[in-house]
Amino acid sequence: MTDTPTAREDEGAWAKLRHRKVVQWGLAYMASAWVVLQVIGFAADAFGWPALAKQLTMLALAIGLPIALTLAWYHGDRGHQRATRSELAIIAVLLLMGSAGLWLYGHRNTPQQTATTAATRAPAPAVTAASADTRPSIAVLPFVNMSADPANEYLADGVADTLLTMLAQANDLKVIARTSSFSFKGKNEDVRSIGRQLGVGAVLEGSVQRAGDRLRITTQLINTADGAHLWAETYDRPAADIFTV
Repeated sequence: MTDTPTAREDEGAWAKLRHRKVVQWGLAYMASAWVVLQVIGFAADAFGWPALAKQLTMLALAIGLPIALTLAWYHGDRGHQRATRSELAIIAVLLLMGSAGLWLYGHRNTPQQTATTAATRAPAPAVTAASADTRPSIAVLPFVNMSADPANEYLADGVADTLLTMLAQANDLKVIARTSSFSFKGKNEDVRSIGRQLGVGAVLEGSVQRAGDRLRITTQLINTADGAHLWAETYDRPAADIFTV
């Protein structure tokens, strides 16, 4: 059985590729490209380079593959020793196409990468929806039990809790939640620091003292900007009228 012309041509083309070591050159190039990509990836992570640097490197290496195969075809193990016009023309076309592709990709993605990097590195905005609230703000701190009986601690907490609930009913007043304000219970912390942590302009604090059937409740409204008193009052009432107070 004789070989067809097509079979002989295929065999001849494969023989040329083998003799000129085009496959070997291609495998060696891809192995080298993989090493380069690993080095670029490590450097990008270490120095904080944008993702565009790794992308352009990968594209450049991909463009270099057909150039390396062209060089292998003309200058392989059994190839020509001198560059021919056809080889130079092919390499020139590949370089022009590759350069145009790199430029278009970089030009298209640079604004997006810059915006992404800036957004990633930019600090969180100082103004949030909560901080943009222009209403007067207040936090009701836990009242101090001034009585000798520890059971009156519940009474002091109840007075502060009731005041907080009543103030929260005013729509034109921003009142910090009980969970946040009561976290300062038992802490002797400066009201200016408390104001910064809670983001309020004033705090309401006080104490409850019980002697027999008499109650003394003191309240103080303090400006958190300078720690100065805005208002203070003392209430002496019978213990039976606690809810009225």
